[in-house]
Amino acid sequence: YALTLPHESETDVLDDAKLKPLGGSVADPMSMWVLGPNMVPDEDVNIQKPIERGYGYGPAKLVFEVNNGTVRDPLARVRMRVTDLEKSISFYESLGMKLHQKRAHLLDEPFDTRLTAIMGFGENEHDSGNIELIYVYNTKELDLGERFRQLSVSTKNVTAAVERMTEDGYKFFKEPAKLDSIDTEVAALRDPDGYVVVLVKEEDFMNEIAEAASPDAAAVTAE
Repeated sequence: YALTLPHESETDVLDDAKLKPLGGSVADPMSMWVLGPNMVPDEDVNIQKPIERGYGYGPAKLVFEVNNGTVRDPLARVRMRVTDLEKSISFYESLGMKLHQKRAHLLDEPFDTRLTAIMGFGENEHDSGNIELIYVYNTKELDLGERFRQLSVSTKNVTAAVERMTEDGYKFFKEPAKLDSIDTEVAALRDPDGYVVVLVKEEDFMNEIAEAASPDAAAVTAE
């Protein structure tokens, strides 16, 4: 799994002197890469897109990428390996996401050749944070490990979202219900590869944030 963090000018964040005191390290220094054409949207086969990017490790050895791209949100993408790209695309479309980009990465090493899809809730890739689904050639199963907890998605109506996804053939292991501790309505299911996806009622979540930020909550914490 990886996070993508765009920085127009602050690409010097990949510096061991800055990362090591925080429990991180540089995995691959900033360098220029050239991306090929997209399949979605359809682009000329000869197109080339230069991008400066590098990779680092966080305290739990989760990988993050820093690049000189620009999106509205500081967190550009959450990357997730998958075993069947089309099944995963269909799942996240049922969740309400749009397919913004699909690309084949034909690399020097055949075993590392991959297909990727960028999806999100914005009108385009640069409008909001996204997920990037990555299928590496000949991947038949994944070890999800213990580093990925869940992907939480807010919705105005949890029950309606559950009904829609159930009609699309997806099964929930947690039906819509309020969490006792925070009075927030949630429902949960797994995507085709077993990643947990939690639907959270937007109004409840905003109330939860407001309550946590209230002076009364701060006073209880201080005590």
